Amino acid sequence: MSRGPQPTERPPPSRLPWLAAALGGAPPAIRSLVAGEALFRQGDPANAIFEVVAGRLRLIRYLVDSQPVTLHIAVPGSLFAEAALHSR
Repeated sequence: MSRGPQPTERPPPSRLPWLAAALGGAPPAIRSLVAGEALFRQGDPANAIFEVVAGRLRLIRYLVDSQPVTLHIAVPGSLFAEAALHSR
């Protein structure tokens, strides 16, 4: 399990400001999640790119029988988009 940054540690520099500027998008927003909280859900509109700054994020897709399948575990520095979960 990732321990996340300690109070005296600084998170690694984000790549999102550069990416947003290159794509002509809005500046990045920071969102903190508690364990078990969903960042987005299957079926939500795919309109963002995310970066994990601290901790881990499990990307799950639910099958037709409602069984969860872990597709990836994103770690600090990982970039991902929810569009990847919607491809067939």
